[in-house]
Amino acid sequence: MDDFKAVRSSLDISRSLKYYLSMCDHEKYGDDEKIVPALNDTLQGRGGRTVGELLAEVDAVCGGWKDYDEDRAMLRQYVQDFQHQKSLLSHGYTKISDAQYSYKMHNGRKVIDQQLYDQAAKDGFPAGFFRDSFFHRVTLYCLPDGQYCSNSVFDLCTFAVCRINGYVDFSHCSFYGGEFHSCALDNVNFGEATIVHTRFYDSTLKDVCFQMAHMKSCGMSDCTLEHLDFLCATLDDCSFTRTTASDIRYLRSAAITKRGATLEEVWRNREAALSVLQPRLLEQLKRPAKKQTGPRR
Repeated sequence: MDDFKAVRSSLDISRSLKYYLSMCDHEKYGDDEKIVPALNDTLQGRGGRTVGELLAEVDAVCGGWKDYDEDRAMLRQYVQDFQHQKSLLSHGYTKISDAQYSYKMHNGRKVIDQQLYDQAAKDGFPAGFFRDSFFHRVTLYCLPDGQYCSNSVFDLCTFAVCRINGYVDFSHCSFYGGEFHSCALDNVNFGEATIVHTRFYDSTLKDVCFQMAHMKSCGMSDCTLEHLDFLCATLDDCSFTRTTASDIRYLRSAAITKRGATLEEVWRNREAALSVLQPRLLEQLKRPAKKQTGPRR
């Protein structure tokens, strides 16, 4: 049951499904921009139909195209692999190992590539594996609960349908150009982290701390946010779309800005973020100041 592995994102699978369906019936599926979001909603369990019904539709539309049978079987396997990996989000990674690896070093950090990560995931991650490390173009699909990852760099990395749970500590880490897709983040610390050009989508974030974190050109879409802490954080040109949020804390102390933009663009960016994260605060900021009354002197 615990065969954790890297899988394609549901959004990526949805794009492939749409392309495949449009080849079989271009008139119905070719030009509709709503097709991919609808397919993704179904794969994520947000739509009104089941994944089984979706696959039945694919078979009905494309079953007569024998040249595409191999492609259809491959797409079905992608969907099944994604569903299985997503079912493992409720299962903690429990393998333990005292394996000793020989690491290359980069600026004082252990270098972790995909091959080394996959081997450690198979055997069990040794103590200190995620701390003071440099991950480059690695897809992470499992992480032990409560892992201490402080002072690591994640460069062009993907957290793919990954459980990140139990006070995972990413404090003082740096994330560049990566993404978190279909992840379950619960009780996670990004305190004083640098997060640049990073996407969170189809993910849940609960009890996540971004205190004094610097986020630049990051986006959250199709996410559920609950009990997030943005004390003294910087949100520079960050976006929040198709996302629901509750109990978002300390936004008054956060710098929500857009560097290099006009004052009007900065305000629109701030307004868009607050309309998702904390609409009440946005209303208070818009509310005109009360006129002072009293006897003139």
